[in-house]
Amino acid sequence: MSTLSIQLDNILININIYYLSAICFFGIIGNFLNILVFSQNTLKNTGCSLYFISLSIVHLIVLFIPCFTQIIFSITGFDIALHSLFWCKFFVYFLFNGIFLSRYYICLISIDRWLVTSLHARIRQMSNLSVIRRILLITTTIWLIFNIHSSIGFTLKNNICDASIDSFYSIFYLILSLISTLVSFFILILFTTLTLIRLLKKNVMNKHTPHINLIELNERNNNLPIQIPNVQQQRISNHNFQLIKLSLIQVLSYIIINSPKAIHGIYLFSTRNSKKSSKQLAIDNFIGRITTILLYTHCAITFYIYTLASITFRRQFFLLCRRIRQYILTIIHH
Repeated sequence: MSTLSIQLDNILININIYYLSAICFFGIIGNFLNILVFSQNTLKNTGCSLYFISLSIVHLIVLFIPCFTQIIFSITGFDIALHSLFWCKFFVYFLFNGIFLSRYYICLISIDRWLVTSLHARIRQMSNLSVIRRILLITTTIWLIFNIHSSIGFTLKNNICDASIDSFYSIFYLILSLISTLVSFFILILFTTLTLIRLLKKNVMNKHTPHINLIELNERNNNLPIQIPNVQQQRISNHNFQLIKLSLIQVLSYIIINSPKAIHGIYLFSTRNSKKSSKQLAIDNFIGRITTILLYTHCAITFYIYTLASITFRRQFFLLCRRIRQYILTIIHH
């Protein structure tokens, strides 16, 4: 092992012990709070909350299994995934599925925001709670089965858990990872932009009309048709602009944090046939692991993004805190 490789490994160990530990700790707390907030009566009847809850569950799995174990390995100096083929495949499967499903659910959230802002009842009904439950159950099952390829394709070689550089699967894995990242970028940008344009247009055109919170009523009615006169002339409320604001910040944070992984994937694919020195391979491995740490970061910060971006989310969080406080006081006094 070269001196550079040893130095980079030491840097990664320090990052894992200090930075990743903090990310894991605050991320687990934040995602638990996400689940509690989106399970409140005010939000749980909206279909989009199911997506947010599912997203938080996936993030918890990523932080609990691949992320937490990586911290333990850095502290103890023993990485079981580099000595056991089973654990190598186990951690790769959960990491790949966690990152993949995270991207998928964020895309579904963006699409759902576009659906629910429509003035056409048939389009809004596609955001119905029962429909969303079926979508989540069926598609998640399909992706979990499809992504078994990650545990099959990865193997141990020279104490390295990775897809063999010379194998067909390594090319397939690089292409799939790159496509899933770029396609998610496209979907998020497209549907967030379309939703924003739609809301801005309606707000500008109807700024002098009486205020009726159509979308909020629609969500509370589980996206069933609502009989409201002159629907096209109703003004979209500030509450819905809060949802768009949250969505925009989420899209921006996702693109910023995931872009290094996409760029690194493009680089690896374009240089797959190049002969590299041991130093270059060490640098490539270091950058790849840093981009993975950024993905862990994205899984950890959603609660804090929601809290900063959405007044509605903050209100529900403070209400939840008051309820927890009252519950604790009740137990103490009894």
